[in-house]
Amino acid sequence: MVRRLLSVAIEQLPVLAAVVPAVIAMALAWAFGAGSATTAYVGLAVSVAVMCALAARAAREAGADTGGEVAAAAGALVLGALLIAAKVALK
Repeated sequence: MVRRLLSVAIEQLPVLAAVVPAVIAMALAWAFGAGSATTAYVGLAVSVAVMCALAARAAREAGADTGGEVAAAAGALVLGALLIAAKVALK
């Protein structure tokens, strides 16, 4: 049981690593006196930026050229925009 839990934790480590920049940005925004809405938007913006950077990195590691990296980052940006639009629409 513990071995399986450790295996899953190691496998999911990139998910935890991806959220760290957003948490740090939100903590900094809060520390500088931003309200809850602004802090949430800062976290959202950083999350989308990290998603774009990770998409470009994954494309590069898969052997894509610069155009492929840009396309992957743009696709992640569009996906992030769709998620934000869905959030706004459901509010």
